[in-house]
Amino acid sequence: MSRGPTRMRLCRELIVFTLAAGLWPATGLAANPQAPANTALPIVTGTPVQGDSLMTSDGSWTNSPTTFTYAWRRCDTSGFHCVAVDGATSSSYVLQALDVGHTMRSRITAYNASGSQWARSAPTAVVTAASSGGGGGVLGGDQAVEPYADQNGGGIPQAWRIDNMSAGTAGSISFYVDRGNAATGMSVGLYSNSNGHPSRLLAQGTVSSLTGGAWNRVTLGTQPTLTAGTYWLAAVGTGGALGFDDRLSGSCDTEVSGMQSLTSLQGTWSQGQLYSNSYCPVSAYVNATSSGQSTSPSNTTAPAISGTPQQGDALTVSNGSWSGSTPMTFSYQWQHCTPACADIQGATSKSYTLQASDVGDTVDAVVTATNGAGSSSSTSAAVGPVTGAQTGQPVGDPLGKSWTPAFDDEFNGTSINSSKWISLNYWYLNNENVSPADCSESGGNLVLSLPGDGTGCDLATDQNGLDSYGLPVGGYLEARVWFPGPGSSPTSTLYNWPAIWALGNAPSGGSGEPGGEIDFAEALDNLQINYHSDTVDKYVATPPGQWGNSWHEYGVYRGATQDQIFWDGNLVGTVKTADNGSPESIILTSGGSNACCGAPSKTGPGSDVLVDWVRAWG
Repeated sequence: MSRGPTRMRLCRELIVFTLAAGLWPATGLAANPQAPANTALPIVTGTPVQGDSLMTSDGSWTNSPTTFTYAWRRCDTSGFHCVAVDGATSSSYVLQALDVGHTMRSRITAYNASGSQWARSAPTAVVTAASSGGGGGVLGGDQAVEPYADQNGGGIPQAWRIDNMSAGTAGSISFYVDRGNAATGMSVGLYSNSNGHPSRLLAQGTVSSLTGGAWNRVTLGTQPTLTAGTYWLAAVGTGGALGFDDRLSGSCDTEVSGMQSLTSLQGTWSQGQLYSNSYCPVSAYVNATSSGQSTSPSNTTAPAISGTPQQGDALTVSNGSWSGSTPMTFSYQWQHCTPACADIQGATSKSYTLQASDVGDTVDAVVTATNGAGSSSSTSAAVGPVTGAQTGQPVGDPLGKSWTPAFDDEFNGTSINSSKWISLNYWYLNNENVSPADCSESGGNLVLSLPGDGTGCDLATDQNGLDSYGLPVGGYLEARVWFPGPGSSPTSTLYNWPAIWALGNAPSGGSGEPGGEIDFAEALDNLQINYHSDTVDKYVATPPGQWGNSWHEYGVYRGATQDQIFWDGNLVGTVKTADNGSPESIILTSGGSNACCGAPSKTGPGSDVLVDWVRAWG
């Protein structure tokens, strides 16, 4: 792969590590190509501050997912070495004390009748500690999931002392219900403190169903204004023993009431057994509301549609961003517009597969957010008009002819096809470390990882014994690729050193580039086109446009005397060639470098290059 217009003349030697198919990492969950496949990663919104809520979009998917499940992961400051957050299984998540100093990522699993697949968001900024004020967020309590699974008998109240409660209006209590819970309902509330015991009930709220292994948020019936000080948070289970998580020893007290067989909390606490500095704190905290009331959803960023507006393809709408009390649920309605918009009957999922009746129309989606305070709707921008069904031809068409498919990999499996691709283990003189472990298939994409440890991924179709495909003279090659980074050429950078390129083999035992090298999409700070052979080094072009953090189609037509380069179907560069005309291997790269050959050192965070498909025609 070339390293810029001013690179030094260097010979390269490939040391190849050939991997059996069973050794490729299998990170995807779905083997069926009709299962959901991710086309745009989930996006996390919200302020990464302890006590604030994060919300994740579902991302965009093909094959019409019918349901989604959610998980949140706590990661190091670079977004790696992640662990699952126990109980965090909704699309929103309240940041806990344990999250401070970490980044967070969401992981979304999409399901349809054919199977499932998952995708993860980019990491958030590092979570910071909550401010000490009381005008919103969390007033007091323990936001961590404590390690000790505990319980108290049904109908027997228990209270935990909270010192240093911030001033503010208490709107709800979040209580972590253990997976072993047997209660069917629960009342939680706040008591004043008197001589080291609970005293007068200030507020309580009741729920008739509980979710074990999760945070359960209970709105208080009255929402008292608290002054800073000491209070007691209490809970009583109904229908069975209430399961919760606490710490065996801590700098606080807990008290089990002397009353039994209660279905709600008493107005005045009945003293019972006090435990000092043990079985405390409990995983529960008090949420503030600035107005004393839950707030209904309000859209802050409109939903957006992803996918190709073409008959037979699936569109997916994001939720957009919303303010208001959480948790929220979302519903969907797709519309076609001619030009007036009308509901499409039965199109009420996040994804919609375009029909013949949609051809010629534009399509939008209405997303409705609902919480305990109400609901609100927002409509996406329309896409289209919808075109007819795909004919199997390339996006770019340099000759205007009917092409014959010659090579194709849609990356819809669970492991890389070793009959098509070989891992290149090390570019010797370019100081570019690569590793087969950084190449995988997930979410309907090839994932070329750069995990930040100095390695990356190089895959080739025709190198060192593998001969699955070489791009001949007269052939056309395209790939649909997501490059990481802000990526607005020519001023903004793309991350790392990724490239999609083709390279002619050197003679057996030899080196150099007699077969030519065309880098038809190579990130050298910005996205460039470069060509090299044994006799020529050419910088071709830096086409303007937004190429980072988005999907684009990149193609090259290999002529007898010149190559033509197409981005998103548009001719963006032509280069006269000077090589021996031998077939050129397809190579896909995500590598970082130690500033050699005129190229920059790795820029930006460790991140993934995604490849949706690679196709070639003759």
